[in-house]
Amino acid sequence: MTQSTGLKNQKDNHVASAGEFLTRAADAIREENYPLAEVILRQLLTARPDVAPAWHLRAVTARAMGDNRHALEFCLKAVSGDTGNADYCAALGDVLERLGRDPDAVIPWQQAVALNPKVAENRLRLADLLDRLGRNDESLEQYELAAQSEPEVAAVQYAYGLALARQNAFKQAESVFRRCLSLDGTADASFQRARCLQELNLHDEAIDQYKDTLTRQPNRAEAHVNLSAIFRSLGNLDEAVEQCESALDLQPNSVSALNNLGLALCDLGQHATAATFLKKALQAEPDNPVTVHNLGVTLHACGALADSEQYLSQALELRPDWPEATRSLGNLYRETGRLAEAAALYHTAVER
Repeated sequence: MTQSTGLKNQKDNHVASAGEFLTRAADAIREENYPLAEVILRQLLTARPDVAPAWHLRAVTARAMGDNRHALEFCLKAVSGDTGNADYCAALGDVLERLGRDPDAVIPWQQAVALNPKVAENRLRLADLLDRLGRNDESLEQYELAAQSEPEVAAVQYAYGLALARQNAFKQAESVFRRCLSLDGTADASFQRARCLQELNLHDEAIDQYKDTLTRQPNRAEAHVNLSAIFRSLGNLDEAVEQCESALDLQPNSVSALNNLGLALCDLGQHATAATFLKKALQAEPDNPVTVHNLGVTLHACGALADSEQYLSQALELRPDWPEATRSLGNLYRETGRLAEAAALYHTAVER
């Protein structure tokens, strides 16, 4: 009986037959007909188990069907059949990440990058992986190399800018985000540049850039929140309150906006109203040390000293190495005549 695949009876034309089957399988994958692709690839590999591209396509199929365990098996066979293929190494790295084996995924991604250094996407995947593993210097190097290889691609530049900002290199990051804006003026790039300018204390430029962000994306509550922080630092409390209210119109339970609004109102002497907003923030995130601290400070200003002590002590329990909360509790102790305890806290705050 003649076999429908034609593979076993066409020994002199194996290469051509394999190519035909690979084409059919790839077409099925493009059409998301993964069961058909699996049938075709099984037929091919039964006759020709040494065809690395077939193992790679089986891995792609298994991964698309959520079967990462078998995808890993197929990736390993593809890589062992062709160790010099960057795509096979990248697929192996991807599957290992999907299986939660991040440390094991590093070498395949490094191999993929070494085999094809010009593919920025592989560098970005390696950089993201190294960042998750806390290998910050190596991660930043890969982001930088990716940005150098694709200087006109805004998404690659944006990823590099974020990496710089995560390492507090805000001056360099600001420059990169400025370049992003020249390539593709997205609200995200505008917001990140504004945040860098804010961190650099370039307040006027940051305000203008946040306003630019809101022009591009009017519903970006976070931009209003950050504007409120700048205006409060400049003593423009009415504008700070207005920005918080705008943020809360967009996100009524924004903890950051509620915190900033509470602080601005406290600065305006409206302590009871400030405490109301801070308690609402605390309901949303009961273990947020910033909110707990701010509420403690506000209650101190209201004269509710016992409640203030409770919240300030809780803030230090949540974040024991926080100098600001340490000083705030010290201030309360000093006011209530507990001078020795206050002095000990001030000493601790200085050491931190």
